[in-house]
Parts: sequence; C-alpha cells; structure tokens
Amino acid sequence: MLSTRPAHALAWHPPTRAAAGLALCLAVAGCVSTRLENRDWVQIRTAHYDIWSSLDADDSMQLAVDLERFRSATEFISGRAIPVAPLRTRVYAFDDRGIGRPFSFHSQRSYLLTHQPGDVLVLRTGGGWEGDAWTELKLEYARRLLWNASSEVLPPWLEEGLPQVVSTLERSGDGAVAGAIRTDHIHSLRDSQWIPFDRLLSAEDLSGWSGLERQLFASESWALCHYLSFGKGQRPGADGALARFRTRIREGADPAAAARSEFGEPGPLQHDVWQGVRNANVDESALRIPWVGPRPVTRAVPSQEVLAELGGLALAIGNLERAAEYLDPALAQDAGSARRLASRGDLREAHADRAGADARYQAALAAAPDDAVLHLRYADLLRARAETAEPAQRAEPAALARSHYARSIELEGRLAESHAGLAATYLVDGEDPAGALAHARTARNLLPGDPEIGLLAARLELNLGDRETARRDAAREMSRARTAPDLEAAQSLLAQIDERAALR
Repeated sequence: MLSTRPAHALAWHPPTRAAAGLALCLAVAGCVSTRLENRDWVQIRTAHYDIWSSLDADDSMQLAVDLERFRSATEFISGRAIPVAPLRTRVYAFDDRGIGRPFSFHSQRSYLLTHQPGDVLVLRTGGGWEGDAWTELKLEYARRLLWNASSEVLPPWLEEGLPQVVSTLERSGDGAVAGAIRTDHIHSLRDSQWIPFDRLLSAEDLSGWSGLERQLFASESWALCHYLSFGKGQRPGADGALARFRTRIREGADPAAAARSEFGEPGPLQHDVWQGVRNANVDESALRIPWVGPRPVTRAVPSQEVLAELGGLALAIGNLERAAEYLDPALAQDAGSARRLASRGDLREAHADRAGADARYQAALAAAPDDAVLHLRYADLLRARAETAEPAQRAEPAALARSHYARSIELEGRLAESHAGLAATYLVDGEDPAGALAHARTARNLLPGDPEIGLLAARLELNLGDRETARRDAAREMSRARTAPDLEAAQSLLAQIDERAALR
C-alpha cells in the first residue's frame, strides 16, 4: 500500500548516528552545567497548558505549539472533543543531566504525574516535546486524555488501540504525521500466535487474560485501530469507520455485532490486518493542524517563582532534601505567598512536624481563603494523616479534611480530586457511605478514565452491597491497569468481591 504521507515528509531522513552523537555532545557541553534555579526561565500559558521552561525562547514557544497540536491531533484521530479541564496541565521543560539529574524519577527521561492537583508533564533532558516525549510518554498521556474525555464505555481493544495510534504522532511542519510504524508491535505480532479477532472484538474486559495475552492485546489493538484509521479505503476522525462504530455503541448496539456490521467478519478482517503487519505496509497520514485559541502568553519568571516551582516539583517526586533547598530561599524572598506556604507545610508534614504543617497551611489559607486548590491540598494532607493514624484518632482529621474538601468544591465544583478525596474520607471512619458514593460518582464523571477514582467508586459500591456494579467497575479498571500497583489493586478488589459473593 502507498503511504499517504506527503512528499516533503517522506524526504526527511533521521541524522546519522555520528551526527546525532555530535549534536548531543555539543548540547550537553554548552548549557547544562548551570544550576536550574540560576537559568533564565519563561512561563508560557496556552488554552490548555501552563509551561515553565528554561529552554531558549524559540524552543519554549515550539514546545507550547507542539503540545497544543498533539492535543488537537488526538481529538482528530479519536473523532471526539476532549473537554477543557478546570486546571491547565503544568509542564516543566529543562535539562538537568549536567547537574546530577535532581529530577530523575524512576530513571525516566520524562514523565507524567497525576493528582498534583491536576496533571504535570516533566520533560527533563532539554529536547522539548519532540525530543523528550518518547513513545511511552505519548502513549501514557494519550490514554490520560482519551480515557477522561468521555464516560462512554468502549470495548477494551478500542480503548487501548486509539491511544496506541496517537502515540505515533510526530511533528511535521505546521502539522503532524499520524500512523507511523510501531516496530515493537510489529516484532511482537510477527513472533506470536495472535489472539483470534472474534475473542478480541467481543471482550468486555480483560478478566482472565494472562500477562502475555495482555501484551499481545496491546499490539493487536494498535494494529487493528491503525488499519481501521489508515488502511486502504479507511480514514481517521469523525467520518471514519471507528467513529461510526462508536456511534452504534452509544446507541446501544452490542459491540461484537456492531464490529461485524462496520468492519466485516472477524476472520477476513484479521487476515487483512495480518497481511499489513507481515509486509510492514503501514500507511501514514499528514494532518494540518492550524493554531486555534488565544495567542500564548509569555513572561519572564523571577527567581523566587522559579525556586517555588522547582521546590513543588521536588515535593511531588518525593525528593524532600531538594525541595527544602528550593523552598527555603523562595519563602525568604516572599514570605507571604500562599502557595509557597502550603508547599512548606507539605514539607513539614513529610518530616512528621504536624504542628508546623498546620501552622503554614493556616497562614496560607488566611492569605488566600478562596483558593480552591489550597483547600484541596490541605484536605489531602489531613486525609493522609487520618489514614495512617490509630483507629481512635482518625475521626478528627477526617472530619477536618471533609470540611476543606467541601470548601474546595464550593469554590470550584469541577475538581475531580476534591470529590474523590471527600468520598475517600468516609472509608477512613465509615461515615455516610451513600453520600461518599455520590461524590465518588461525581469524581468519576469528571475523570472517567482515572484508575484510582474508578476503584474508589467500586469499593464504596461494595460497601453498600452492590456487588454486581462493584465487580463490573473493578473489572473495567483492571482492564485499564497499565502499572503493577494499579493491576494489583484492581485484582485485590475483585478477589474481595468474589469472596463476599461466596459467603452468601
């Protein structure tokens, strides 16, 4: 099959290994030995991102454009709009390789943090989005965007396949190229016995699937969604076969029957997909993505703000020593900043100084009583304190946490973390499970693809005796689990549900 990629994109060739190595050496030698807080930083605000960058001016603006275009391309490929979140995604872009890698996290080049509150992207080797956001980060972020875009229940192969396709997006001029080959998936599929498509297309969840089957499931889901988006006679977006299939599902059709109606019988469909994989006939498509929304707002960041932002980021990844190095001078320069006082309170709590933590949060809230995020952060601290306390000492911090969650919701009702945190406090002291479930369901409506919130709702449903709903929701989160802790948490809850059912 011929590629639909334009000639100018096809003419591009990656640099030779020697050239790439020389460029890397020059970049490392030239700019990464200065401490992060002593570099020039800019903040760029777009419609969906709050970017803090120590890259040069052109690279920082290119990062802002790349992020917005990645989000727009994700919408186009999925055929669905992605709702605007109440908090912009914060993005930190810098190069810390020459100063001891202080922001290395699980040895990852770049990473995504959730519930900070809101999401945080960290690009920490100076390459911006295209250089630092490798396929795995793009995949993780695409799942975060797409799974939280809608509460509609899709079959697992489509939930996984669409983000897999999005993970191949690459910048091309003023647009993007979608549908590039995933060599890891090609190799896996060529070397493995495929899961039959009738099983893949009819699966409601991945209960009972082995670890090896789950790995192959990801590869087959990519291959199928790629074929249905870019194969011969196919097209991505709102007019394509995948969009029509989703419409049938939304109207109540059985997923397996809808798949047969739109894509044909599973056997011939699998043969066509297999042919493309065997021959590496993987089509691509060039997407022109014009800038939409307001022009990005750029400003230079003063040193005390740089220190505060770096201190908060160090806290988020658990580097307490580094957090103190940044936060202490930040507060010395501006002792009245509410957000910095709160970060200092988090640091005191991490060092078991509860009185010091409370004092700093009280000062922060006195300075900014109507800051919904500050109330949420203090409530999270208090809930964590209650969860680790002796049973007789849990009620007071749990009740105080509830009051701050409630105030946060009053100020900004769209913060899923506030609703989820409020619901979780009732698991601490056993109060009002029905009210807790209502808040958990609100949180799930706001972030329908978040595994922590989904499992929280399932636990509360189980506590109220609704085992059928609890099992369905836990099975869905188990199917979505992509990390060992998330998978273990979902499997543990499913085991509890089955044990309770066996006792009846």
